[in-house]
Amino acid sequence: MANTKNADARVRRTKKMLRAALAKLLEEKGGAADITVKALCEECGINRGTFYLHYRDVNDLLTGIEQELREGFEEELARVPIERLYAGAPAHVLDGVCRFFAQNADICRVFLCREGDSAALVERVKDVVRERALAQWKQMYAAAPHERYEYTFAFIASGCIGMLQLWLEKGMPQPPEEMAALMEAFIAKGAQALAERA
Repeated sequence: MANTKNADARVRRTKKMLRAALAKLLEEKGGAADITVKALCEECGINRGTFYLHYRDVNDLLTGIEQELREGFEEELARVPIERLYAGAPAHVLDGVCRFFAQNADICRVFLCREGDSAALVERVKDVVRERALAQWKQMYAAAPHERYEYTFAFIASGCIGMLQLWLEKGMPQPPEEMAALMEAFIAKGAQALAERA
């Protein structure tokens, strides 16, 4: 039993080191195509055999990290009682989401703040949020014309992603809870326009 726990801890530590090394190299080099397994292993001090125990190549590592981020974001979002955003009082519902981005800042900065091979993650995250937001708005603002939901979502999603990008690029000078409160205020105001123009 102890050996299994030790092995699991080693695997987690190795994957964490590879993730940090990949984030660093992506910021330096620009794209996954410019990163070799050799460079990645040298950066984090492991041998290539260890790398190949877990991943086929650099793209496989990148895909795995992207999937972990997406799943982690979806888990955080599932805990969010979105309806509280529109209650008029500070909701504190996005605190966990912003903490998630802060805890994964190195790799989130790469995925959110760079053009290129990771832009698909942003679109997948938008899709997850869109489904939930549109369903909520249709219940709350049934009289609003359908296309207004899409326009409102595009406005809010682009604004929130832009805020997260700037926050990550600046090194997160505000605590996650402060960013969450600011985003919540903009989301609530944006959605309120649906009621005003219905």
